[in-house]
Formats: sequence, C-alpha cells, structure tokens
Amino acid sequence: MPKEKWIITSAWPYVNATPHLGNIIGSVLSGDVFARFLRLQKNTEVLYVSGSDMHGTPVAVDAIKKGITSEELAYSKHEDIVKLFSDWNLQYDNYTQTHNPTHIKFTQDFYLEIQKNGYIIEEETEGYYCPEDDFFLPDRFIEGTCPYCGQSGARGDQCDNPSCGRVLESNQLLNPECKICLLKNKHTTPIRKKTKHWYLDFPQLEDKLRDFIVNNHYINPNAKTLCLNSIKEGLPRRSITRDLKWGIPAPFEGAENKTIYVWFEAVLGYISAVKEWAQIKEQPDLFDYYWKDPKTKSVYFIGKDNIIFHWIIFPGLIFAYNKGKSIEDQLTLPYNVSSTEFLMYENDKFSKSRGIGIWADEALELLPADYWRYALIRNRPEGRDVSFIWNEFENSINELNDKIGNFIHRTFTFIYNKFDAQIPGIVDLDDDDREILNLIERAPKEIGELFLNYRLKDAVSKIVDIATKGNVYLNTKKPWSVIRTDKEKAGQIFNICAQLSKTLGILLAPICPDAFKTIIKITNLRKAPQEILWDDISSLEVKTGTKIGKPIPVFKKFKLNDMLRDFKDIRESKGQKFTLPNSLINLKDDSLQEKSQEGDKIKNEANHITYKFFQKFLFKTARIVNIDRVQKTSKEMNKETLYEFTLSIGRNITNKTYYVNTSESIEQLRKYIGKDVVYLANLEKIPDSVKKIKNQSILIMHAMNNTDTISLIIVDKFVPLGSLIR
Repeated sequence: MPKEKWIITSAWPYVNATPHLGNIIGSVLSGDVFARFLRLQKNTEVLYVSGSDMHGTPVAVDAIKKGITSEELAYSKHEDIVKLFSDWNLQYDNYTQTHNPTHIKFTQDFYLEIQKNGYIIEEETEGYYCPEDDFFLPDRFIEGTCPYCGQSGARGDQCDNPSCGRVLESNQLLNPECKICLLKNKHTTPIRKKTKHWYLDFPQLEDKLRDFIVNNHYINPNAKTLCLNSIKEGLPRRSITRDLKWGIPAPFEGAENKTIYVWFEAVLGYISAVKEWAQIKEQPDLFDYYWKDPKTKSVYFIGKDNIIFHWIIFPGLIFAYNKGKSIEDQLTLPYNVSSTEFLMYENDKFSKSRGIGIWADEALELLPADYWRYALIRNRPEGRDVSFIWNEFENSINELNDKIGNFIHRTFTFIYNKFDAQIPGIVDLDDDDREILNLIERAPKEIGELFLNYRLKDAVSKIVDIATKGNVYLNTKKPWSVIRTDKEKAGQIFNICAQLSKTLGILLAPICPDAFKTIIKITNLRKAPQEILWDDISSLEVKTGTKIGKPIPVFKKFKLNDMLRDFKDIRESKGQKFTLPNSLINLKDDSLQEKSQEGDKIKNEANHITYKFFQKFLFKTARIVNIDRVQKTSKEMNKETLYEFTLSIGRNITNKTYYVNTSESIEQLRKYIGKDVVYLANLEKIPDSVKKIKNQSILIMHAMNNTDTISLIIVDKFVPLGSLIR
C-alpha cells in the first residue's frame, strides 16, 4: 500500500519581532501538533517546513530604527527565532529563511516561467514618492486612514483592524504619510510620481480559481464564502514588484533596483523549503517526489488574516506556473488551509509597546513548553476569537496535572510500591474493567478523526474526558482497599490503569512531547518513543511482569500568584512596566498590586469617581440562557419574587448566576432568555443587605422602576460573548 505524502507548513514569521502567544498558536504550534500526529500514522510520509520571513518593510523599518542594515537585523533575529522554536519543541524538517540562495533562485525562475506563460504584465503607473528621502515608497512604507473602516495607521497594502482586514492598494489610503519620516518625527505627505512595475494578471485566472474553490471539499465554509465573494467582485491585477532595496531582486528585463513584493515571494517559501531540504539530504529528486505528485496533501496553518493569500493568491501563482506543463511537471495545489481566529490577551490586542501580552520567550521563563503547548491547544481559537485569561490558563495547566498527571503518577507509584515495580496481571474482568478497555480501543479512531479534521481543541477535550473516566474508574474501584483482601484483583485494576496511562501518553504525544517520553520511559515499553505509532494506543502493550521505572511526576501544579510574581520579575528585569490584568485586580497579593497615590478614592464632589477607579470595574457581555424562580423562606415572603438568572459567556453554560427581586412573573421574564446583556464580572461579593444568597459573584446591569419591574441593558449588536466593555 503506497504511503500518503503530506507537506505541512506554517506561516512564515517576520524576523523583526519576537513571536507572541497569538503567533505561536495561530500557525507554528498548530502545524507542529498536526505534523506530529501524522508522523505517528503507519502509512504516512510527512514534511513540516517553514522559515523566517527576512524581507519586507517591517524588517527594513526596524533596521532604520536600530541604525543597522536590514540584512544584519534579519540574520540576527532569525537565529533567535530558530533557538526559540527549538525550545518550544517545534519539530521542523526544515526551518529556513527567505534570504537563502535556493529560495532566491527558485523565486526568480518561478516568475520568469510565469512571465513566459503570459501572466505578467508590465505597466507604468504612479507610485508614492517621498521627496524627503528621495525614493519611491513601498506599500508598507505608507501609513494612512483605511477608506473602508476609517481606522488610522492602516498600511498601504492592508488594514490591520481585526474587524476589517481589507487588502488595500496604497493609493486608496486617506491622509497618507511616509513611514520613514514618521520614525524621524516628521510628517511628510508623499507625492504621486510615475514608476514602472510588473503585475500578475489575476483576472485571467478567475475561472480556474473559482472552480478550484467550489470543488474543494475541505475548505472551511466561511473561507469559501470569503474567497468566492472576492472572485465575484473581480480579482485585480496585483503588483509583484516593489521599489525597495531589501528583498529578492526582480528578474525581469528593465526591473533593475526593484525587488519582488514580500507576500509574492514568501508564499513560494513553502515550495523552496522542500527543495532546500532535498538538497541538504543530497537527494534532489525528493523535491519532485513531494511537490510534483498530485496526490501529495499540502496543508497550511495560518491566522485568519491570511486566508486570501493562501486560498487565492498562492493557488493562482501555481496555476500560472503550471500552464502548458505535463502532469508530471506540475506543482500540486493546496489540499487545505487551517486558519485560526485571533488570540487576544485578557480581551485586549497584543501590543509590545503597551506591554500587553506574553511573548514566546517570556512564556518559557515561566513554565516548560509542554504546559504552554497544552493550554494553547486546549483553548485554540478555532471558531471565534479567544482571549488568553490568566485564571483560565491556571485552570488548564492544573487540569493537566490533576486529571492526567495525577492519574498516571498514582497508578505507577502504587505498582512500584505494592507490586515490586512489576505490572500485575489480569484475572477476571467485570463490566467496569471492560468499559475502560473499550475506551482504550476506541480512542485512536475517535481522537484521530478530530485531528484529521483540524479540530485540535476538541481532540484535547476528548483526551481530558478519557482521563476523567480513568479517574472515576480508579476512585470507584478503590484498589488500595481491595488489596487488603484480594491482591490479584487490585493488581488487575492497576494493570488496566497502566494500559490507560500508556494510552494517555501516546494521545498527548503531538501536544506534550516531553511528557510522552517520560510516560513511555516509566512504562518501559519494548519500543523506543520514535518507534511508537498511533495504532499502539489501542493495544495492551504494557505486558504483565514488565519491570517499570521509578515513577516521577509527569506534571506538577502551579499557583497563579507565583506565576504572576515571576512574570512581574521578568518584565521589570527588562525595565518594562508590569500591569496586572483587569480580571485580576481583586487578587489578594500586595506584591502584585499597584498602589494608587489617591488610594483609588471616590471623589466627593458630585459623586464623581476617578478614571483609575472606574477601570477596576470589569464589565463583560453574556447571554441569558435560563431564568428560574427561587423559593424563599416564610420570613422572606413579600410581594416580590426572587429569580435566578443563568448566564453563558460563550465557552459553555456557566454556573454564574444573578438573583433579583421583582414583581414580574416567570412568563414575563423569560422573554429575556437568549438576550445578550452586560454584567459586572469581578464583583467579589454582593452585600448581605442586598440579598442573603451565597455564591453571588456577578451582577446584571439593570434598572428598577417604580412598579418593581426590571429593565435589562440589552446588547443591540453582535459582540462576542465575554467581550470586555469599555
């Protein structure tokens, strides 16, 4: 049976900045987890490639800021990223960069071939020219106001506003200014001046691209709609050259002093990285073996802001290149693009200048990579934007320890201490035992299908479910009590738990590779970690009589206060300000709290409050999912009735409730079910004088009128549940 061939890729990060957690989960970690899963399959050949995007305006701008050349900055940062990704356990077959000879030559040859096929048009046009700096400005050297959403700071090629994200032409910007001059605290309006550029004629490719999108059975429905709408609007010709010195020299005759636009050469890195890998292995034919086989499945892990470039621009380039070639010489088209929504930080956008977020190097100073890998995949933004919340992060990593790590450690510690470190045998299975063994047998197929459908978050949830069932089984069976009267029966229970521990270890292999190796070492399987396959999940390979290694904790528990103190030390050691997130302003730890000179006091005049005091109130959106009447004692009875409101904040229906007295009937109130409302998320305790109800932690914003009825403050437009209101 021939093996399936996969090329897995992740978006190429710019080298001008250290990646933050959003960059990590948005492409490189997701791609790594998927590639690791595929490598565990019996009949697969997998390449995982990517690299640093060395060219483009961001690099050139940062080099200007630092007073060094673009090349110096790019190579220095590339080495930093290579080490960082290695520390994150990202297992690339080739992590390269775009300023290498293979990529440069491949890109130049590729566009000469497209030119020969009739898809490149040369046109004289007007471009923005800065009279102050005496050169034409590439799109990203121009900043202005987006003509669609009105957001300032839009670049000449794209608006970065998450709710807009339009691909732009520089001449569409309102109030354009030279980016280089802005860096010098000058405001220079560039002028329009004639220049010559080379364009890719996308209108010629519209029919091919439309058929490609329509007939692709794997594309996400939202991405399909977005792409088809773009094609319906009419694909414009796109300039593939820029007036920029730093980049790949354009190969066209008469294109001296021009370079290939970074977006049009970085996507070709997916191809050239495999070519370079084959050259490194001294087997150049492997390039054709992967990239010129129509059955090869290439998958691209990206953020949602890059969908058009990967579903339209990149396939369009391949169509243009393949024209007139035999099947054997054609490059294969994308099989799928797995895009994530955005990861925010405590409901705010990552911003290095404002100190908002966690950067990939900082994260590893706080905890080992396995914990971050698990928590990020556990909360991967697959269907909507998701926010990194410190409390939720603490819950995720403690879940990893409590539900998975503790189960494994309890199992092997008991075997080590009570069974002379040897796996006990099976004697007589009952229904509970068979249920766990059936769970083990079903696991590879059920969770494997989730991985293959890029539902990595759901795969982790399913793994947690399996661990939970293992804990229930162990706690119900109580082998520590059974052993007093029936050691063989107790041993059987621990045999089954050992099999499940091994299963959990392999299930975690794509996500927590270090933990996987630790678990396999303890179980002392006859196979080395690199020989283990996904199908081994369902086999009972922890054989009776196997001598296990001395158990060590696979994971451990971490306290939020300790992590935050460490994070504060990291920030302050860099001379940066540490800001406690709004969700933690009530954290009872003086070492983390910022003392206000005013003591956050409320001003007496006209009952005004300080803005800083107002910022402590954490207002969020939620949806009312249920309303129920609460019984009162006879002493509490009056004309009003007490009601319990249950809210959802998006991830699931929580037990967060709000209690209110009103004379309205349950039928009148239930009209609010399904409505989105605003609530105060960080109210520590509602005073007893308001109502003697325990566990009150939230308050819906409402108004009471003279008839003892309520008027809820309803959110009248779509806002993601759990959004911070400011």
